[in-house]
Amino acid sequence: MAYPDWVMTHKKKGFYVNKVNDETYRLYKGHSERVPGTNTVKRIVDEYIGTIYKSRGLVKSQPKVKGTVRVLRYGLSCLLYQLFYQYTAYLKITHAQSADELFVQGLLRYQYGPSGNWWYSYDWLSLRYPGLTLPDRGEDTVISRMQPMLRDTMESRFGKEVQPVIETAARLYRVEVNGRWMHSERSQEAVEIAKKYEITWEI
Repeated sequence: MAYPDWVMTHKKKGFYVNKVNDETYRLYKGHSERVPGTNTVKRIVDEYIGTIYKSRGLVKSQPKVKGTVRVLRYGLSCLLYQLFYQYTAYLKITHAQSADELFVQGLLRYQYGPSGNWWYSYDWLSLRYPGLTLPDRGEDTVISRMQPMLRDTMESRFGKEVQPVIETAARLYRVEVNGRWMHSERSQEAVEIAKKYEITWEI
């Protein structure tokens, strides 16, 4: 069966279509299997891709969400981690048994103030450093000393744009849907910041 060009644009190897009407087709991904003991071949649907409209092109289907959706704050922790990660080498020498905990607490304190420990479960750092126990260290010298170092590092890297960079980064999230972690959509500002300052949002 011959299909219109606007359908064939989306019908690639391993895909097939079902006609709904002259302006609408369903697009599937699938394969063929021979029925045992016969010469009959049946088509097996692996995935429904979406609907092809003559006027709008391919409109992809939205996957059904199974279970809960988990959202973690990501952008600012990602940024601080990149800029300050080298500090972990020092902590591993001076505080070998608690280096990761101190590093994570320092980054959380910079972002969230005294309530930083509480935010651990809702921040990407809980994925990067899973299973940490973050005791209340009060005015811990190491964590307190990290705060001006973090501020200086951010100001040195971003100058007068530091606040817009912080605000843009804070709007980036990691989202778990159907057991898969994904990045939230990036704004144009986030794309431009990554390019201008040679950082990545893909850790």
